Amino acid sequence: MRCIKDISIFILLWVVTVNANSQDSSINFAESEPYQAWINQIPENKSQAAQYYFEDLDEFIQVLRAKQTRYKDQSKFLRYVYYKTHRKYLRRYQSPSTLSELVEKGYYDCITGSALYGMIFDQLGVSHTIVETTFHVYLTLDINNQVILVEPTNPLGGFIEDSEIIKTTLKSYREDEAGKTWKNQDYYQPYHQANNGIDLVNLAGLQYFNQAVEAYNQRNLRAALYNLAIALDYYPSARLKEMMALMLKTLEQEKQFDPLLKQQYLSKYGHLRFTNITAQVEK
Repeated sequence: MRCIKDISIFILLWVVTVNANSQDSSINFAESEPYQAWINQIPENKSQAAQYYFEDLDEFIQVLRAKQTRYKDQSKFLRYVYYKTHRKYLRRYQSPSTLSELVEKGYYDCITGSALYGMIFDQLGVSHTIVETTFHVYLTLDINNQVILVEPTNPLGGFIEDSEIIKTTLKSYREDEAGKTWKNQDYYQPYHQANNGIDLVNLAGLQYFNQAVEAYNQRNLRAALYNLAIALDYYPSARLKEMMALMLKTLEQEKQFDPLLKQQYLSKYGHLRFTNITAQVEK
């Protein structure tokens, strides 16, 4: 399943295990940095819908917590959580999708779907791993030394417990990404693959990063720089710094770009111009 298929970016990240233990009885989105990183993506005119959405999500998690104590087999409980969540909140796959689209319409992709499950697992105190590959994001759980793959884009079979099916699924991800073609499009393609851990905050940055790449490939340098600057605040990885270095070189040659804004970007990120750029931009 290719989730970031419309965004021409070549990145490979390794996994980070998130040990999540909830101490509060509610989500407290206004106070929690991981959640606020996502809330900030919602336009002001959509804030009312977002408030209702997260109030409903909070109530949903309270119900799950009550059920959690009645399950002796945690894998069965988490299977229930997976499919109940998908039926309730994830209504239509659309890539790429934003948090606003998830809140308003139930549209989701691998990033927003993984973020939703990550928030829920976090609140349930379930240790989980967010995994990002070149064009996809999914999660894994480690329950009683059993690895479970959580594929957010598969409403019918996305909670995978069988080890052989997990191997087959992971192999399909690799084969799908190996078959990605780059013909007839501008794209940013790093020469070397990166391996970085990511958490929910980083994942929010990754969504801004994807928007930056999409804007860059559409030759909208202003939007690309805007989104990448936010992405770097949430996810200051070597890969993002490399892309900013590349865009600054492009910016220096843009005569029509707002000179004041240009100077602001060059002043803040100018040190990145000395980054060893291994990326290629082809046309």
